Amino acid sequence: MYKRIAIVICVLFLAGTLPLSHAGSYVIKGYTFTWHVISIGSAKMEIQKTPKGLQVILGSLGGVLATLSLAPSQAKAIGEVLKKTEDYYEEQSKSDDRKSDDTIEADKCKVTFSSKQGRDFQIAIREAKIFSPEVLLSRSEAVVIGQYLRKAEKMAAFMDKRIQP
Repeated sequence: MYKRIAIVICVLFLAGTLPLSHAGSYVIKGYTFTWHVISIGSAKMEIQKTPKGLQVILGSLGGVLATLSLAPSQAKAIGEVLKKTEDYYEEQSKSDDRKSDDTIEADKCKVTFSSKQGRDFQIAIREAKIFSPEVLLSRSEAVVIGQYLRKAEKMAAFMDKRIQP
């Protein structure tokens, strides 16, 4: 019986010495939460939440010069264009032209499908500005990344709901 009383007194003593703080006393002002959605080959897609808002980061080899920061709606529009990658590949592989280029506009961005006599098929994504970073994708990278880009708005909304700093 004395052991129980001693244990209770020790527990109460230890509990009394703990600092009295709760989650409401902490404030997160500056932050960057990054969701690494997918990496395939040299391409990657991330969703970032900062105090300024949400953005979809699309990148390939080349660092800052090959990284685009997009609004979720822009990412979805690019994903819709990339859905037609196989169609452009088939069309250009049958072409006898020395160089084939097909440029499609997608919400302030340009997606260019290009090849040289049906070989070296490549997709370039850039903003519709004079100077803009350019993300280069292979055919297989574009097909896979396009699937995720089409879901960018839903993924961004999910991240916004789940992360409440």
